[in-house]
Parts: sequence; C-alpha cells; structure tokens
Amino acid sequence: MNTEIFDCWCRCRGLSSSITQMLDNENLTVEEKALLYDTLIDIQRAANNIQQFCTTPLE
Repeated sequence: MNTEIFDCWCRCRGLSSSITQMLDNENLTVEEKALLYDTLIDIQRAANNIQQFCTTPLE
C-alpha cells in the first residue's frame, strides 16, 4: 500500500475513533450527535473505500 494512501486510511480510522468517543458525551444536543454520526458514517465509508481500492487486484 502506498505510504500516502496508508496515512490517509490511518487518519480516517483515528478520526472514527475520536468521533465515537465524542458521541458518548452526554452534553451534546441531539442535533450535534446526529451531525457527528453522519460525519462518522462518511469517514468510515471513506476508510472502507480506501481499503477496498488497495486490496482490489489490478486486471
């Protein structure tokens, strides 16, 4: 895996972990949690796309 791509994948995973921890914050409003959750889904989707791209064999 390319170093830059791997770095991006790692950052996505790190952001996912941070956002998951933030979602546990009881002081957040429902709207804030919904926005964080949507962001989390987008970041996880990006990480999965990166992983899939890197593991798909070239034809």
